Amino acid sequence: MRAKSVKRSSSRYGAFAQAQSLGGKLALSEQVRYFDSMNATLTLPLDPQILALAEQEARARHTTVPDVVAHQLRIMARNWQDSRAGKTPLTDALRGAVQLPEDFDRRTTVTEELQKKHGVQG
Repeated sequence: MRAKSVKRSSSRYGAFAQAQSLGGKLALSEQVRYFDSMNATLTLPLDPQILALAEQEARARHTTVPDVVAHQLRIMARNWQDSRAGKTPLTDALRGAVQLPEDFDRRTTVTEELQKKHGVQG
């Protein structure tokens, strides 16, 4: 697949546009360098109690509410990516908890269980 040609832009979004045209493939160091300098404004309607908690958290961390929100969004994004990859604290804790016999055939067992579930005679 050929990459679309992109004019070089002197704006801070030029690298982002270039990355998008190349299928979003930039080296990690380039991503950090270009995306750290990008700022966007996000307006959120918040319950006053939630805002008060965010302000309290910001004071406790000696930072600002926008920094607290950005930090939480980064954590959520990382957790979402880990979850999509099958890595969660629960799955990690359960990994290896069940010892299966050496002759265990996963495919046969799954087929039998699905047939039972859907009432199909095998």
